[in-house]
Order: sequence, then structure tokens, then C-alpha cells
Amino acid sequence: MNVPPLHKLIVCVIPPQTIVRQCVLAAVSYVSVLCGAANAQLAPAAPPLTLWNAVELSHGTQAGKTYVLEQSSDLSLWTAVGPEVYGSGEETVQFLAAGPAPEGFYRLKVNTLPEAGKSRWSMTGCRMVFNSAAGPCSMAFGEGNTGTMTGGETITAFTWDWKRTGADDGRVIVSWPDGAVETMHMQFVGANSGAFTSQRMVDGIPASASSGTFRDESGALLAEPPPASIRNTLVTFAGTGRPLGVEVSADGTAVVPGPAGTRAFLSSYTVTGAEATLVLTNNYGISETWVLHFTGPRCGTYTGTSMRGTVLRRTSAGSFTLAPR
Repeated sequence: MNVPPLHKLIVCVIPPQTIVRQCVLAAVSYVSVLCGAANAQLAPAAPPLTLWNAVELSHGTQAGKTYVLEQSSDLSLWTAVGPEVYGSGEETVQFLAAGPAPEGFYRLKVNTLPEAGKSRWSMTGCRMVFNSAAGPCSMAFGEGNTGTMTGGETITAFTWDWKRTGADDGRVIVSWPDGAVETMHMQFVGANSGAFTSQRMVDGIPASASSGTFRDESGALLAEPPPASIRNTLVTFAGTGRPLGVEVSADGTAVVPGPAGTRAFLSSYTVTGAEATLVLTNNYGISETWVLHFTGPRCGTYTGTSMRGTVLRRTSAGSFTLAPR
């Protein structure tokens, strides 16, 4: 069903109802007869099944807008019944179970550039450092969807297209001069940094994949050695397990988000040459230790251990990025 134009957003749906009764029981009985009368006595009775038709709603989208589908039975109280959809310029289709209600009303709630979330609405004008096991590279996203990548002494031009796909997520598609197309999924842990996964395709065939961390590049940081302090810094870890952001405050305390909520730690940070060690401890006997090996400006690879007292909880490895808070 197509949603009407903007001047007539509310639509009414009256779904047909179908009762499916003894189909399962008939099938079981038929098989039981083939297997013998004794087995037929053991056939369970199948309850009636009620099948309600689904509602299909489609609508166009625009970049920079979000759409939430809402439902009401009385045109007074409206409830969200679908996820927030981030506009991409393409049509989107949502399927909803109509349920046993005799009728329902649906409408779209549209927001333009809502402030919620960490992801960007545009990549134009920003320069990102992408850091993986292969080392860091810098990508500048310029006007007109053109850009350049700098890796070592090599500069490569590319074209790009960005779509914000969620409050903290986005996808950039990069077209390289050799014909390869790379899709980079970016998950923002902070406002300007996070973790990414990348898949490069050549003629529709997967060619390579990578993952790691990213952050906004600041020219003042390019020649910096490992920082002597990481206070007022967001440390993003990506690799084994889910991406993790550790926020270290000015007084040295650190907070780590998790499925059970945010946990507070005391932190210590020491630098030895091109490596540093970050240790977090709390009052519950938990300690988190990461050995940071710097391979670029405020980024590199890490190995980590998590302990509860003297018991090893887990180990991890991957890449990290430091971003100022």
C-alpha cells in the first residue's frame, strides 16, 4: 500500500481475516495412518491456527530526514510501530502484522536533521584517519563527492557517497581509480571517532576486507609521539569482541560502557618508547590492561587482558585510536 502525499498522511487499513483450522492435524493423521494404527493413536491433537494478514506500507525518503511509522486505533493516541528509518533518497518498505484489530490508522513522523546520535549527517570537508592492522591512512572527503587518500608517500584520488544509516552508524561507499568499490561501515563510539569494517569488491567479487578504528584528523597531532597523558581522551578499541570506548577524564577516572551499564575505574597510563600501557582498576577486583603499540598519530594496535583478582576473564587484540574529548 502506498502512503498518500504529505497533505494526506494518515491511512486506514482494514485487514481481511483468515482462520486456518485442522490443516496440521490432517497432515499428522495422514502420516500416522501410513505408519500403522498403533502410531496413529499417539498423534497429538493440533490446535486451530489463526492467520492475520500483514500490512505493507511504503514511502519515499530524503537524505537528512528520519521517518518513524506510528499507529492508532482512535486517531488520538499514536504509538511507534516501526524502527527509525534514516532517509537515503530511496523508497523504503515496512511490513507490519495487522493483528486482530478491525481497523488501524497509520502515519509518518518526519524529522529533519535531528540532533540525537553521534553519527554525521555529512562527510564533506572532514578528514579521517582510518587505522587497522595494516597501519593508518588519511582520507579527505572533499566537495563534489571527490576525495584523496594518503598512505605513506602515496596519494590516491577517489569518489565517495555517504549515507547516515542510524543514530550512531553510517556507510561510505568509495570508488577507486582501478575500478574497485569499497563499502565502509562506520560505528561512532564518540562524536568524532569509532570503529569500522570494510569490504572491497572488484567486478562484484570480494577482493579484501579490513576492520579497525577511525577518528577526525588534526594536523597538530600528525608529528606527535605517543602522548605523555591521555586525560580528557576517548580511547576506542576495535578488534576481538565489540567496539569499546573508554573515556578518561581530567582527574584520571575512567568510565567504560557495557551491557549492564556504565562502570567507573581508576586509570594509570605509562609510556615506554613507542608503547604505552593503560590499566583500569575498580573496587570489585576487576582490572583491564591494554598494551598500546603506536604505529601512527595517536593510533596503533593493542593487546589486552581482563582479570578478576587472579582469574583471567578474557584476552583481546586489535587496533585503537585516541581522540580528545
